[in-house]
Amino acid sequence: MATRKISYKLTVLAIVPVILSMIVFGSISYVIFKEQLINERIEETTSLIDLSSQEIKNPLYFLDISKLNSIIKNIKKNPNILAVYIMGPDGRVITDGTPENKFYNQILDDEFSKKSITSDGTYVEVENKVIRISTPEIINEKIGIIRIDYSLNELDRALQNLIVLLMAVGTLVILVVAAIDIFISRNISKPIINLRDASLDIAQGNFGTKIKIRSNDEIGELAEAFNKMAEDLQKSIAELKRTEEIRHENEHLIYASKLKSEFLATMSHELRTPLNAIIGFSELLKMGGGLDKKQEHYLDNVLTSSKFLLDLINEILDLSKVEAGRMELAIEKVSVPAMINETITLLKEKAAKHNINLEKDMDPELDFIEVDPQRFKQVLFNLLSNAVKFSKKEGGTVTVTSKREGNMAKFQVSDTGIGIMEEDIGKLFKAFDQLDTGISRKYGGTGLGLAISKKMVELHDGKIMAESRYGIGSTFTFILPIMAKERDRDKMTRGD
Repeated sequence: MATRKISYKLTVLAIVPVILSMIVFGSISYVIFKEQLINERIEETTSLIDLSSQEIKNPLYFLDISKLNSIIKNIKKNPNILAVYIMGPDGRVITDGTPENKFYNQILDDEFSKKSITSDGTYVEVENKVIRISTPEIINEKIGIIRIDYSLNELDRALQNLIVLLMAVGTLVILVVAAIDIFISRNISKPIINLRDASLDIAQGNFGTKIKIRSNDEIGELAEAFNKMAEDLQKSIAELKRTEEIRHENEHLIYASKLKSEFLATMSHELRTPLNAIIGFSELLKMGGGLDKKQEHYLDNVLTSSKFLLDLINEILDLSKVEAGRMELAIEKVSVPAMINETITLLKEKAAKHNINLEKDMDPELDFIEVDPQRFKQVLFNLLSNAVKFSKKEGGTVTVTSKREGNMAKFQVSDTGIGIMEEDIGKLFKAFDQLDTGISRKYGGTGLGLAISKKMVELHDGKIMAESRYGIGSTFTFILPIMAKERDRDKMTRGD
């Protein structure tokens, strides 16, 4: 558990950006320094060839090989000079300054030489740690070319020294940042860290956890509300255990399931009240300001966990009502376009934050349907919300389609998201079942949304299904009768 300490994580979170910044800074510095050194050597070589060019004009004009070799010898006193060639206007080597002069009367077979022959001025090329530079010799007309090859191997040592310096500075910066971060995480952020640890413990089922914060500020009030929630949850769990004992003693499992569902419905107020207090105090604490980024980050964790628990309770209650047979449909004749437009409006802001396009394709022949509007919108919202959540960021598309097929209405929600593997599609509509714990951590969610949607669709005598291609996207389809069945239509007519 030591590796999971908040101080350790904060230190890592602080150091990683510093390391990345140092790598970026070091890389840029390395490239700039290397470019600067190369430019300096190019200037040096250009000056050398300009001076030599003036010196060789007359010997070249009179083809004084001895004098040309003497000039080349002086040029090669620079240890970085690899080769010097003096060529005729057609590019044929006159002398390279060596006794053998093995390239005499030959045209050097490399791309640089070919470009040098056609160039009317100084031509420079840097390749494979070598600067190649040439310039034409002109007395009224082009009488020849001088070429110098200059080695850049000497730059390696300077660049190595730069790397050592950057690593030393980077190490020092990282050590300083780590020391400061450890001090802050252990002293200033301790109350927020305690809140965060306690929220994780309770999320894992350790409802006996108590937060030991005795401050009189908003954090202290938040701690009291959190402890009250933990106590109420612990009592609720105890009641659940007693309910489970009754279930095991009962001969009829269906009756036991109803008892459990009724208990959850009864306990909704006790569970929601402390959660709403935690959410309210957390939002007040954020609005009050005075928190640094780390404190605000962990307060966001508390707020997110509390909202997650509240959503989970609401969804469990819905599921329990359906399973207990207590879910009654209030059938009405509703406008299909209006319901779709209202649901899209609820998700526009969330989609816009991630640059996700919400599109619709509505069949003009399907203008109304007899359904429970609240439950119909709940199904549509669950599917659209999932599509937005799992769509690829920046430029993804979510499309909702309605189509009339005889006496049935077909609705589809398609996305360009992460997709689902074929072997996992069968698990989609099971309660509390998410396909991958990594997905749960990254995208959040309770695993109940699709299970509840399936129950709601089936209550309307409909069916729901899913198709997906992993990495490309998914399409969820549900089909409902346009006209409600006679029993539900009678309810709609009587208004009971």
